[in-house]
Amino acid sequence: MKTAEQMELLYEISAEDGRSMQDGFWFTSKTLEPLALQPYGFKNVDLALLKDEAAIAKAAESIVEVVSAEHGKAMFEKLACMGCHSTGQQVDGMYGPPLQGIIGKKREFTDGSSAVANEKYLKESILDPPVRHVKGYSGEMPSYVGIVSESDLESIILYIKSL
Repeated sequence: MKTAEQMELLYEISAEDGRSMQDGFWFTSKTLEPLALQPYGFKNVDLALLKDEAAIAKAAESIVEVVSAEHGKAMFEKLACMGCHSTGQQVDGMYGPPLQGIIGKKREFTDGSSAVANEKYLKESILDPPVRHVKGYSGEMPSYVGIVSESDLESIILYIKSL
């Protein structure tokens, strides 16, 4: 698994008449440039001191990874997959293909190739979406490499298979 950072940015905009709008979005940073603080007046900053390797290791040991369709549904919702993919057959207004009954269906891609959707296809589509774009849909899906664990991925696939 590659390391990536995913952040949520929440904001509120207020109009002069007092009306406000709240929204937010997620973005993924796959490459982080080294943080140089010296040009901004910070001297002798050792960012390595901010990492508590023992605490990180202890926390990782306490995590019990559950693989289930229920956990997959929770991850599907947490990652806001339904913003682009219908869990039914709805296609209007969707950026990505509907997922209900996708397993076993033939998928046709923009490069002229095709494949039958199976677990391997779903895994590839979640981790490396630019590899194949389904005809008629946007190719804007982000990669979830470094965002979802192997058990999260297996759970998401179980959930999609249950639709």
